[in-house]
Amino acid sequence: MVHNAPERWYTFNQNRGTLYSRISIKGEEIEEIQVFHIELKQKVKIPELILLINRIIPYHIIFVISYGDELYLSASTKYPNPTQENIDVVSDTATTEWMHREDMSYKFELRSSLDVVFNQFFLQIKDFTFEDGRYIEKGELERLIKIKQEIEELESKIKLAEAKVKSTKQINRELEYYQEQKKLERQLRLKKKSLMKSKSGILP
Repeated sequence: MVHNAPERWYTFNQNRGTLYSRISIKGEEIEEIQVFHIELKQKVKIPELILLINRIIPYHIIFVISYGDELYLSASTKYPNPTQENIDVVSDTATTEWMHREDMSYKFELRSSLDVVFNQFFLQIKDFTFEDGRYIEKGELERLIKIKQEIEELESKIKLAEAKVKSTKQINRELEYYQEQKKLERQLRLKKKSLMKSKSGILP
């Protein structure tokens, strides 16, 4: 487990599936992170059992579910039930796909508090990736990359249109290139606006 006792920090060892001591980190809302390793006799996911354990144990838990040389991870965000004592409310759950132990690349990142440590680990297994100093869903990242590529293409076309406007000696052709340039600039403004709007939704 990860908790705020002096000089203790635990993390999951991807090669051996063990826990080892590292350093102490304190938290505000999250006082302790526990790591549960459950070995299965059949290769099946166990969301119902994980939900039950999450609800009755008052700490945030990283589940390491293994079957032979394969494993998957699960973690949930939760908060105390305002009407039922000793039963937490699970607000969201992240679960990875099955993977071989040697392919396990998820890790705790040392941060300023247990809250940040858990939340960033949760985002890792919820299929988010780190980009521009923030966490963003991988599918959304692909869309942003595409928008950036479209912006670069538009900027290249605008430069070409500007060069044509300056070099042409025919008034009608110059007007045609100028209108083309303005059309591309409008498209560029819309793409940049879309990019900024998408980035504002990236998680810190």
